[in-house]
Amino acid sequence: MALTTGGLVLTLVFGLRFVYWYVKNWSHFNGPQADPVGLFGEMFVVVRWALFGMGIFLMGWLWALATSLQIVSAAKNAESAKVPPVLR
Repeated sequence: MALTTGGLVLTLVFGLRFVYWYVKNWSHFNGPQADPVGLFGEMFVVVRWALFGMGIFLMGWLWALATSLQIVSAAKNAESAKVPPVLR
């Protein structure tokens, strides 16, 4: 849960920072002289922490999914191992 929450906070904070930066540089990115390759380098410097937060969130989510599937599998195995009562 801590990984997921930490990743979510990182994504939110740095994602909003990236949106602000992009809006501030809108004319630079959408002008007729815009070079997509050069602009990608500038954009990556600002967005990399938001992407890192997304990666941490995804790791936490996958870890929680794997743990949940293990718990469900163990519960099914424990339930099937029970001996049904004998009716007389």
